[in-house]
Amino acid sequence: MITLLQNFRKKIILLFLLLFCIYPFIYAQTISSTELLNNATDYDNKVITYEGEVIGDILKRGNYSWINIDDNNFTIGVWVETSLIKDITFTGNYKTEGDQIEVRGIFHKNCSQHGGDLDIHANEIRIIKKGRIRDFPLQIGKIKFIVILIIILFSQIMILVIKNFLKARLKKQ
Repeated sequence: MITLLQNFRKKIILLFLLLFCIYPFIYAQTISSTELLNNATDYDNKVITYEGEVIGDILKRGNYSWINIDDNNFTIGVWVETSLIKDITFTGNYKTEGDQIEVRGIFHKNCSQHGGDLDIHANEIRIIKKGRIRDFPLQIGKIKFIVILIIILFSQIMILVIKNFLKARLKKQ
């Protein structure tokens, strides 16, 4: 019975050690754009994980595409196989909120393939949250303000018309 407990303890300890060792590889910590830009030399040509909103247009170039990912600090261009982004439905702009994605790929401080620009060459892309069309509800306060301005404008026009009418009538007399 004691040897069974000792074996069980050893297996539990081994399992925890194994999970502790592979955890960083399963759940890679994302790196912010600020961290990447401030320490670009340290991350150059290394596999990183970056997360943010897809913004702007998707620029297709043959079997590859450019997408821009914004993490609310800076925007970084990502070079990716077009087949990996087929599930992206929304890109951020004034009218839409873009899909939130996680990109895993090689960070380049000065990419020789793309004219020395800073970029990420993506190997994997995972959609974290789908984007949406932004809702712009009517604001009653603004509508009231516009109506008041229209009334003032119309009354000013009427005053000018009446003034010119009376001036013309007085000249005739």
